[in-house]
Amino acid sequence: MSLPIIFGNLSDRTEVSLPYFGILYRPGWLKSKNFYLEFELGYFKLQSNFLTTENPNVIPSPLILEESESHNFPLTLSIGYHLDLNDWFALNPKLGLGYMFTYNKTKLRGD
Repeated sequence: MSLPIIFGNLSDRTEVSLPYFGILYRPGWLKSKNFYLEFELGYFKLQSNFLTTENPNVIPSPLILEESESHNFPLTLSIGYHLDLNDWFALNPKLGLGYMFTYNKTKLRGD
């Protein structure tokens, strides 16, 4: 079992409030020296703030500050290949299929 932590940043009006956290599990079902299965459950949070109009067809329309928060839980099943290039460097390409559970919360505040 391992715990990957990935730090990242999305530009513009969206920010990552927490880094990506994931928990990996590699069962030994394939009985192969190089191929492996991997299950991963992750978590990351996105938060964005932007101005929008109440009704774009009405001029002038009041501006509304929209705050959106998203909690994301990706669940992935992958097959990987362990490739040793030398004594201290290895590559692990993976191909996976996943599903993401998402919880969104949006607040609208009038101007």
